[in-house]
This record gives sequence, structure tokens and C-alpha cells, in this order.
Amino acid sequence: MVGKILTGSDSTTADAPAGKYLIQVCAQDGSICDASNTSFTITEPVSNTLRVTSPNGGESWQRGTIKTISWVKSGITASTQLLLVPDMSCTVYGTCPPNYSFAKRKIATDISASSYTWSVGKVLSGETIPAGKYTIQACTSDGSICDASDNFFTIVNP
Repeated sequence: MVGKILTGSDSTTADAPAGKYLIQVCAQDGSICDASNTSFTITEPVSNTLRVTSPNGGESWQRGTIKTISWVKSGITASTQLLLVPDMSCTVYGTCPPNYSFAKRKIATDISASSYTWSVGKVLSGETIPAGKYTIQACTSDGSICDASDNFFTIVNP
């Protein structure tokens, strides 16, 4: 529902769709009316969304190269933080490299744009990220809205 409109003299209402409107006020008996001089607009509610667009799955990025991580924000004014999330399926198959860490790692914080130029494999902690499969998770600075790559991308050794 976007707004309510009166549909008759009995004060019943109906949902008002998005669009341009004028206000008209009439005497109860309809003998005299006046309308607003300027229209106003009712818009659909804005949905707060965040969607990772690159990498979004299937890419192979070489460690140490420069790549762009990108996302789309709608209705969000908060800054964005980026996290690198490892593939944990190797635990099922027993194929995890020695000392493999499953912790999410912060790539960047307080980003106001909708893209980030990343030196592949670098994270804020300064540790070396092993080759493997990952997703990128983009979240608002408070973590209330997040999205991740639709599928895994691969970081490969040079």
C-alpha cells in the first residue's frame, strides 16, 4: 500500500497507487469545492537493497593483480564494508589445505562508492590469503544489510 484515498461519502478508503494527485475538499453536500493548485506525487516505497555484481562467481583472479569489486546499492546511504568469505566445502571432502582458515576477512571498510579497487589477496589484517575459492560479502557499515557473490570465484597463485 502506498497511500489511502476516500472512495465515498461513507469514509471508506482504498489503496492509492503511485502517481500524481491533487487534493480536493468539498462541502459535505457537494455545493462548493476547491482543489490544490499543485499536484503532489505518491511514490512506491524504496526498498533498501545491496547486491554484489563482481566478482559474482566463476571468475579466476590471480593474487597480486588489481581487480574491481563492485556492487549496487538502492535506498542505502550508509558506507559499505567488504569481506572475503572462504569456501568451506573442503571440510566435507577433506581437501582443505593445511592451516586453512574459515574466518571471514575484512578487505575494506567505510567505502562510500559502489566499487573498490582491490589488490587481490590483500586483507586489512595484513595476512597472506591462500589460493582457493571465495565469495565477496558486501555489508552496510552496521551489518544490517548484506549480500554475497552468487557463487565462488577463485584466487590463484601467480
